[in-house]
Amino acid sequence: MPDFTAIHPNSQLEVDASPLPPEDDFDFRGILLAGPAEHILTAPGPADPTGTSDLRLVVCATITASLLDERNFAKDGSGDLVASLTFVVANPAAGRAWAGRMPLKPVRSRRDDMAGVSDAEAAQTVVTRYLNPNLPDVVAMPNAAGTYHVHAVLGHWVSNSITIRVALPG
Repeated sequence: MPDFTAIHPNSQLEVDASPLPPEDDFDFRGILLAGPAEHILTAPGPADPTGTSDLRLVVCATITASLLDERNFAKDGSGDLVASLTFVVANPAAGRAWAGRMPLKPVRSRRDDMAGVSDAEAAQTVVTRYLNPNLPDVVAMPNAAGTYHVHAVLGHWVSNSITIRVALPG
């Protein structure tokens, strides 16, 4: 099992824990999540300049999309796939759920590269992006022990759901 505590929070890098699309499914488009099965919720201070929480709970997300998908999401008002990704954290035992979006980071838009590309070409050009959000920076979840179910949504795409058992120090 990868060490999620060693992953730089809110980074957009591929890491050992990054979920990968199925090797034999060249048509896969969507979102995949991975996270620790168990985690002790700690407060080491803000994760980075975009961080808003002192708490740390990093998960890994992968978005695989064609340039045509990006165009279509842009038409729907979701110009930046990363900024449009919504994370949902639910605690069924508490009967509560929370949602939030990935912190914005300056990234160069791919739309400039797509202007002269036909829809047919754009559909065949696939890009995979990696994200490592610190969930407490993205979602105003409580500083509480419990079993949390996490998934991500982007337009009509819904990721797999992961379950994380959270404990408090001590």
